[in-house]
Amino acid sequence: LIERPQGAWALSAQLYSLHSAQSWGIGDFDDLAHLCEQAAQTGAAGVLTSPLHAPSLSWPGRGSPYSPSSRLALNPLFVSLPHAAQSLQAPTFSGWLAQAATQHALSAVRDAVGIDYPGVLALKRAGFECLWHDLQLPVNAVSKAAFDAWWQHAQDRLHAHALFEALAEHLGQGDWRTWPAAFAHPQSQGTLDFHREHPDRVGLHAFIQWLAASQWQAVGERAHRAGAPIGPIADLAVGADPAGADGWSCQALLAVDFELGAPPDPLGPDGQAWGLPPWRPDALEAQGFAPFAAMLASTMTGAGGLRIDHVMALERLFWVPRGGKAAAGSYVAYPLDDMLHVVAAHSAKHTCLVIGEDLGTVRDGLRERLACAGVLSCKVAWFERGPDGWLAEPQTLPKLSMACASTHDLPTIDGWAAGRDIDERERRGEFDADRAERERQARQHELRGVLATLDRCGLQGADLTERIHKWLATSSAGLAIVQLEDVTGLVRQPNLPGMPDVWPNWRQRLPVALDDLQTLDRWQALQTLFSGRSASGRTS
Repeated sequence: LIERPQGAWALSAQLYSLHSAQSWGIGDFDDLAHLCEQAAQTGAAGVLTSPLHAPSLSWPGRGSPYSPSSRLALNPLFVSLPHAAQSLQAPTFSGWLAQAATQHALSAVRDAVGIDYPGVLALKRAGFECLWHDLQLPVNAVSKAAFDAWWQHAQDRLHAHALFEALAEHLGQGDWRTWPAAFAHPQSQGTLDFHREHPDRVGLHAFIQWLAASQWQAVGERAHRAGAPIGPIADLAVGADPAGADGWSCQALLAVDFELGAPPDPLGPDGQAWGLPPWRPDALEAQGFAPFAAMLASTMTGAGGLRIDHVMALERLFWVPRGGKAAAGSYVAYPLDDMLHVVAAHSAKHTCLVIGEDLGTVRDGLRERLACAGVLSCKVAWFERGPDGWLAEPQTLPKLSMACASTHDLPTIDGWAAGRDIDERERRGEFDADRAERERQARQHELRGVLATLDRCGLQGADLTERIHKWLATSSAGLAIVQLEDVTGLVRQPNLPGMPDVWPNWRQRLPVALDDLQTLDRWQALQTLFSGRSASGRTS
């Protein structure tokens, strides 16, 4: 793979959680670009973001970025409509935005306690319609020509997504498995007839992808101009929802009678089933790994780095019979060398470093094989143990690794120390009172062990967050990641596994607006804490 960071550090953020005076109830690409610029000013080499994959606009209540409709398309909700309107003569959009009803809806999504996905989707969908109408005006002929030229290049990859969205809108249903048989496949006669009769609706969804791609590209450009050598780091989800565009257009590739999951491990003692159908390795090989290559190209374009969720999928995946228990699952092998070859080729083509999320059950030898290929391992503080069984000393981490305090599925530093995840599981009935008390006592015992390591290493500070950030800053890992949730004091983790896709999972806003980050003591401390780590980027 390409050159790797040596001693760099970066932020991580759930993109939806960002907010500013300009955003519309959800973080957007303009917010992300602003965050990258602020991060670069503190010495950060880039920003790792949550997955940008597209949900369907016919799924108003969905929040999880790890169950998308398509991994080839970008999330329309992340498009900044005011920014998009700046590049057009947009009288229709401006008139709509000025209406009292629009302003009321805008205020409602901004003032919501968390991310109001249905409200944001309805608002942005109406705005896209206005901008699409404005694009057809003669005064916007240059922009229309630019869109047409882009679509000529992008439609091989995105046509199925745009067609799926137009059909879902037409049929009033975002699950293709419930559609009439005439629309059962992108090449079925009913689908072809629909496309011929409704090219404008397909064009709208292509236009939305153009706006998203343009703004995502601008994120990287602004990050690099601000001095962040890596820039944005994208996240590749391990699968897609079977009801969505990828499930519809890739039916021959999917083992639809199974779902991805994991055997019992510390993250999931009962095992896990994620509802996402696996790719069939025989079909993938028969297609010359073209679907995998297309997905990597889509995700790496515009990014300086890529985090591959559940990187073990390059070698094997745990298949669970659909609707069954994880205990009934088994591993299915994938051609690791071939898959790594495709990853390496696209890493070089897109100048994109690769991080492998290798948490959970990992076969012996895989981490060494990934390291030989130049893939950074993922080292989470809570799981890194020294000989005494407590937190490992920071200089013991592999150089070819990405170190972080936590992940979106684990407690924040403040939340871990306070045992908030235990409290929530007790409230939900997962833990009875006795179990919860045992868990709290174990957490306090573990906290004492963590503090003992920090004391032994001379890593003092005002609170546990500052001390763990010092642990990251002094670690021997090639790349350190600081979670924006920890900087802003968010207590509840972004996602509590096993909980439905409802509030507060994937719906919390950061407690501080982007414009106010620099007023935080923890933000101001970052540049000093990480001054010993280079932001100069990648060395060969």
